[in-house]
Amino acid sequence: MNPRIQKIGRNILFLLSIPGIVGAFVFANTTKQDEKLHGIYVDISNTELSFVTTNDILKLFNDNHIVVNKSILRNVNINMLENKIRDNKWVQDAEVYVTANHTIHISISQRKPVVRINQNDSSDSAYYLDEQANPIALSDQYIAKVPVVTTPDLSNTTQDIKLKSDLVKLADYVQADPFWNTMISQINVNEQHQIELIPALGNQLIQLGSADDLDSKMKRLLAFYQHGMTSIELNRYNEIDLRFARQVVGRNTAVKELINKTIEKAKIELAKEQKAKYLLSLQSSPKKINTPRNEKIKDTKKQIDKKQKPSTKNKTTH
Repeated sequence: MNPRIQKIGRNILFLLSIPGIVGAFVFANTTKQDEKLHGIYVDISNTELSFVTTNDILKLFNDNHIVVNKSILRNVNINMLENKIRDNKWVQDAEVYVTANHTIHISISQRKPVVRINQNDSSDSAYYLDEQANPIALSDQYIAKVPVVTTPDLSNTTQDIKLKSDLVKLADYVQADPFWNTMISQINVNEQHQIELIPALGNQLIQLGSADDLDSKMKRLLAFYQHGMTSIELNRYNEIDLRFARQVVGRNTAVKELINKTIEKAKIELAKEQKAKYLLSLQSSPKKINTPRNEKIKDTKKQIDKKQKPSTKNKTTH
């Protein structure tokens, strides 16, 4: 047979088969949509966190009257379910779709807390910070095991946003290192918004300042501990300052405070002594104080006395 005729024949058969293919696809799709829901599969990527559980998602389906082996797939609003899951304050991202075996598949990633912020003025204002230093609300059903920082009230100023990022950076650093994770027992932010560390061993307050040049600061602190254990009496210092480049400064602020208190007490005693001497001098040598009013009274009195004095002029003697 002529190859050209064969080619034309194949094309005609293909064209004739298109309606059948389309019809089969439409039929299959319609059948799929009319199928009942065969199952719900929930996949939570970071299962080490329990802000959101499989039971929470199944409850969402139940609240929307979506029941396995009863609900019709075409009546299930997939977009609505996906949006509701994404609205959860502990969900980072979510995806909902229907598989070929008539199962609804839900993929969820939870927001990851890095550090917990406890404010000095109110325990009710506690919250987490995630990896981008964004706040995450606390959960009644799950407590994340992350470093805790005690701070004054933090707002959304440029300074406080930088401080929150520093706290996330510091918390990540501490948790990634087994030594520092054990060694650092508490992290504080003082009223000047400077970061302070309290170690598990010793009675020192470590002045970190900020998380700038953090690796260098922590390496200097480690070297100080390694050499100080043998060559320095660490108990002589109650403050270690890492804020200066290439330095570790040890201070005994208790001695400084004692000296300042002694000086202040001496100043108060000297002021009291000087006041007592002044009052004593006033009592031992009283002075008359002449004011312009007193002088005027004296002049008036002299004039009255002069007028009342009898005159001897033109007096006749008998």
